[in-house]
Amino acid sequence: MIDPPASANQALVDRIEVLEDLVGRLRDRNERVEQEKAWETSHARKLLLSGLTYVVTAFVFWQISVPSPFTNALIPLTGYLISTLTIPWARQLWLACRTPQRKPSSSSY
Repeated sequence: MIDPPASANQALVDRIEVLEDLVGRLRDRNERVEQEKAWETSHARKLLLSGLTYVVTAFVFWQISVPSPFTNALIPLTGYLISTLTIPWARQLWLACRTPQRKPSSSSY
């Protein structure tokens, strides 16, 4: 049996190192994306946005002399809350319609 030249072995080692680096970067990216998604869907974010929506709307309504600004500020807040309830459902429906169905693979592993 003939051993491959040392340069061929080193080329394989270099390629493996590059691939390991790429896999590591992909894992880091996936972790970041998962954390961002967790924030996007968290109750803390929804509560924060609800509070900010109410406060800013009430302030603007008060500044422009809308009657009962604090009561009327509940209207956009309610719209936001309803949208947070319907968006996940609508997103799942949209993804189901958009994602092509996978055909069963005939190959075996």
